[in-house]
Amino acid sequence: MALALAHPDRVASLTLCNTPVRLPEEKKDLFVPGEVRKFGVGFWARKTLHGRIDVHRMAPEWIEWSIAENDRTPAHIAIAQHAEMSRGDFFPHLGKIKVPVLAMSGTGSRTAPVEQMNQIREHMPNARVVFFEGYGQGIAFMAPERSEEHTSE
Repeated sequence: MALALAHPDRVASLTLCNTPVRLPEEKKDLFVPGEVRKFGVGFWARKTLHGRIDVHRMAPEWIEWSIAENDRTPAHIAIAQHAEMSRGDFFPHLGKIKVPVLAMSGTGSRTAPVEQMNQIREHMPNARVVFFEGYGQGIAFMAPERSEEHTSE
């Protein structure tokens, strides 16, 4: 969304998967920069796993792969990204994004809750919101075929 606001001439469309308008307060508290510096991003990924993905829908091998991939991120990058996301609030700017937007989210997502997805629908002139009933966070990983179907509509 930030790119579409900063460079509208460079963005033809947006696809958002469980993308919050603003990061809920409860999500901000789970990221502890000192832990990430000391133990790595994989530690955070494992600690927050149940809030980021429906683990019962994923193979244990995928979960371990995902944690290992997160752990490859340098701590200073993850800390800076989280700080930026924590400050961000796109709500006042939603109406300024004019490109077509596909926003997909699980109805059980605590990061991109239904209320925020409805704000996207109400305030973005070219937005289409798709809910994945019974899913939480991580729909692109848990339902990749269904996610892809919506992107090609």
